[in-house]
Amino acid sequence: MSSMTSPSSEQTSSRDHRVDFLRGLALAMIFINHIPGNPYANFTTINFGFSDAAEIFVLLAGFASANAYFPRFARGERWSASIGALKRSAVLYVSHILTTMMAVARPSYKSAGRVVIEVARKILLHPFVVATALGVASAAFHIEAPVALDRLLQFLQNASAPCARNASQSLSARNGREYSSVTSTACGSACSCGR
Repeated sequence: MSSMTSPSSEQTSSRDHRVDFLRGLALAMIFINHIPGNPYANFTTINFGFSDAAEIFVLLAGFASANAYFPRFARGERWSASIGALKRSAVLYVSHILTTMMAVARPSYKSAGRVVIEVARKILLHPFVVATALGVASAAFHIEAPVALDRLLQFLQNASAPCARNASQSLSARNGREYSSVTSTACGSACSCGR
């Protein structure tokens, strides 16, 4: 009798161990496929379809997330489910950053603090991150660009749209399809559409 588990402990755990097993199997296949010349790679899913184990892992991860958080959404506990999902994503993000820093550190004479500072500097000062932060801040605080910069941005916006439209027109003409005629505007000098 003591070897039996109590029914309350089984009912409280909503984790599906079959999904965990399949996720572990997918991770093992991903590992095997990343080793060149591995004879076990002949038995992984990459040889039997149009996808490899990474797609299976992502599918199962989505299923596990839905299984973990959807019941709370269904009961109307949206804040609880959202906070739980955010906490989990924060843990995964920190784990990702730490393992990335371990990979970037390489055997060197740099301290862990120095590696953290270098990685944080490279991430935070990346031009895409800086431009995104500036765009979000200017939208949030309703900061308008100076007139000259605003005109330049409008010029670039108007110059890029005809190039994209003309490229799609020439592509549809090559495929033999009829394209609806739209008012044509002159392309900018940087356009490569041939007009």
